[in-house]
Amino acid sequence: MAAPSSAVDLSLTAAVRAHLGISTRQLARYLGLSMGFVTHVEAGRKGLPPALGPRLLWLARLLPPPLGQGPPALPPPPAPEPLRRRLRDVRLCLLVVGRELARQQALAAALAHRRAGRARLQAAPPRPSPPKPPTTPAGGTS
Repeated sequence: MAAPSSAVDLSLTAAVRAHLGISTRQLARYLGLSMGFVTHVEAGRKGLPPALGPRLLWLARLLPPPLGQGPPALPPPPAPEPLRRRLRDVRLCLLVVGRELARQQALAAALAHRRAGRARLQAAPPRPSPPKPPTTPAGGTS
């Protein structure tokens, strides 16, 4: 049984797995080891073979400082209450704007209906004049 090469192997393998969100099986497949061996390395019972150090260090570069050279760790998520308040406000605004949009669409539909009616009236032939009643001379009958 090989002695652990260093405490760095122990924390580095766990840190790489935690940061990348990969399972022990996925890390073992990448390193070309068995899942049990990676578990022993993380527990400190075995050391990582020196030939695999560069592969693990390549992944470790993706870690945020101070362990790696990757981008800094993400800030903690914001408190949920301000986000809930903002979501409530945006939903209310959406409701108000939606109602105004429906009102404007109804006005636009009515205006389009009136314009179409006016165009039909303008295109229609003029009404014939009603026939004039026959005129009779003033005093006489014919």
